[in-house]
Amino acid sequence: MPREPLHGVLRRGRVTARAARDVPFHLIRGAGCYQPRDSRGLAGRRRFGAKRKLFPALLVLFCLRPLLAQPGPSAETLPGRTAGRSPGNGELPSGLLVTNEVPRAFTTQSLREALLRLLTAQEMSKVVDPLASTPEMQRWASNAVPATANDLQKAERLCELLSTRKPPGPPIYGPPIYGPPIYEGAYRTASATFSVWGDPGQGLNCTDLAYFYVSLARVLGVRAFCVNVEKDCYGTARRHTCAAVFAAGQAVLADPAYRTFGIAHQKFVVLDDLQATGLFLSGVEDLETCQIAAKLAPNLLIVQSALFRKIDQAGRRAEADQCLAVMEKLNPDASITVYAAARLAVWSGRLDQAAALVRKAIQAEPEWPGYRTTLGDIYNSMGNVKEALQCYQAAASYRREGEMREHCDEMIARIRSNLVVQADSQFAPLSKGTLPKGQRPDVNRAPELGWRVLVVLLLALTFGVLAASVAHGRRQRRS
Repeated sequence: MPREPLHGVLRRGRVTARAARDVPFHLIRGAGCYQPRDSRGLAGRRRFGAKRKLFPALLVLFCLRPLLAQPGPSAETLPGRTAGRSPGNGELPSGLLVTNEVPRAFTTQSLREALLRLLTAQEMSKVVDPLASTPEMQRWASNAVPATANDLQKAERLCELLSTRKPPGPPIYGPPIYGPPIYEGAYRTASATFSVWGDPGQGLNCTDLAYFYVSLARVLGVRAFCVNVEKDCYGTARRHTCAAVFAAGQAVLADPAYRTFGIAHQKFVVLDDLQATGLFLSGVEDLETCQIAAKLAPNLLIVQSALFRKIDQAGRRAEADQCLAVMEKLNPDASITVYAAARLAVWSGRLDQAAALVRKAIQAEPEWPGYRTTLGDIYNSMGNVKEALQCYQAAASYRREGEMREHCDEMIARIRSNLVVQADSQFAPLSKGTLPKGQRPDVNRAPELGWRVLVVLLLALTFGVLAASVAHGRRQRRS
């Protein structure tokens, strides 16, 4: 008599067969009964449910890849959380590239005497101490930071406090995910930053925060200095400012703009108060003040670049050549040095050479929009309208307001309407306009509309396949 399959007997008796959870698969086969060759697989499916298709799951992950590749602020961890500290000799860590020694600490009187040795009485009238504090700042800092903490704890607490400020609007550029907010316009002193600290509508750049931090740290008795960052923690060339703290025999970089205490920027200069004052004066829209700044900080490339820009705007060719020579001695490969050489090439009518130099500057510092604006002007002057349009559109994506954005919008409109005009070769890449407002820049720009539509369609198809697979599995189990 042929043996009837076990599952047929159970079905006639309306008995549901289930594998015990603690019975191995190889013991499920009963004596004297018949089971199919894939009995282990059947037992596994009865025990754990129907098999799920691998392809739909992979398709879901593929569709979600653009979203998963863009973590939010809480998911980003900046490198070097503790890498900015040294074992106890008061020097900066050997793993980072510091271009100078620990600076001299000035008192108010010694700083004034040093300024008088470098400047005339008329020039002294234009000097402002960006690190000066007020009694209100002293009371605010004393209430915000516990007096019982040591210097290192005070410095870290102060960095956390200043990192809570979330300035509105997009920065000019940032590191691969999130970076410091840097806006157009002049710098603020520490007291000016304190006066607008409670107003979220006021934008603050990294230099404003650095001056504010150093001033408050000194109020709390912590030895702190401003730092000019040449290459940030991501290895990217930046025009950035943070602070250095020397406490408990350790040297730490505090960066409220990057919202990190102990950040490991890769190349930087620790500034003394003379250089910090020169950096502040270089942000003033006045040629004479920038010349004073170059006297106070002659070895800072960013100060020399600001001076070159003012000379360029004034049309003083001989002085511009001298300033470029100084910049090339400091760092001939820096993007701002190459860009200055491109500006001189434009003056001489060597547009091909100027375009090549600006492209080199963009390669070194791709997120700075002024380079693309100038390259668009050069292309437009050469008659390369399509290339000019691409440059203007790229530059406009980093600016929501300001003189540069207005210039880009105007040129885009004219090119699109087939009104080819010669761009103003003397256009200054830094604006005097209002602070930008709105969302962050498009260094991590969202997918284009076509890509979004494709993702939605793929997701719909994937969920449809999953639903059909689940329904099919249920029908099989019922039968």
